[in-house]
Amino acid sequence: MKVRVNDYPWKHWIVDDFLDENTFQLIKDSIVSFPKAEENSRVNFFFRDRGYHTIHNILRENFLEFTKTLGEDFTNTTVGVEYMNVGKGFNYETHCDSSCKIFTIVLYISDRGNGTKLYSSKEVFENEVEWKPNR
Repeated sequence: MKVRVNDYPWKHWIVDDFLDENTFQLIKDSIVSFPKAEENSRVNFFFRDRGYHTIHNILRENFLEFTKTLGEDFTNTTVGVEYMNVGKGFNYETHCDSSCKIFTIVLYISDRGNGTKLYSSKEVFENEVEWKPNR
C-alpha cells in the first residue's frame, strides 16, 4: 500500500495498491460475472447480502489492515462492502455520505472510469481523485 494524506478540502487518504497484485486480480476476475449497469443507470448491492462472503471478507480485512496503519481499530465495527457499477451517462448526484458512516473507501476495479469528485458543499467543487485501478 502506498498512502498519501491530503488535507484539502478535508482530511482524506489516497491509497495506491490497496490490495496486493494477486488479491486485486482475484477480485477483478470474480466480478466479471456481476450485473452490469445499462446506459444512464447503476447497479449496486452489498456483497454479503448476495452471498459473496469471500469477497466481503477479503475487502473487510484489507480495510481493517489499512485503518490500523492510521492508528485506528475498527475490528468491532460493522463493515459494509458494496459493489457498484455505473453505466455510461449515469448522473451520480453530489451528496454527503450518511452521517452513520465513520469511514468510506472507494476502490476502483476497472481499467478506466471517472474519479471521485470532492465538494466542500453541494455546489462547490474542490478536487477530483483520479481514477486508477487498485486505488
